[in-house]
Amino acid sequence: TNVTTEGVWVREHFSRTPPMSVNSLALFISDFPQPISNNYLQTDGIRVAVWGRTDFVTALSKAQQLLPTVMVSLEIYLSRPYPLPQLNLVALPGFTDDNPGSATRLS
Repeated sequence: TNVTTEGVWVREHFSRTPPMSVNSLALFISDFPQPISNNYLQTDGIRVAVWGRTDFVTALSKAQQLLPTVMVSLEIYLSRPYPLPQLNLVALPGFTDDNPGSATRLS
């Protein structure tokens, strides 16, 4: 990632991703704090982070610890490595809708 500042504008350049469904990409703008620590997968250095509300961050620490192990298990099960350099998960307590397109309706 290369961030440049031009006056009041900030331009961020992203690396090319592997082909994926448009439903696999989401932009999330919030005031959630940055995760306290980042865990890295033992096999290939993928950064895994969990984001959540300030009052919920302590409850997410166990998930943060378990995610690298879960990712390694999925890579073994699927017989292929995770193709991106990082995985950011957002915890939304109380959000139960299971329609992927519904994330655009969050307020």
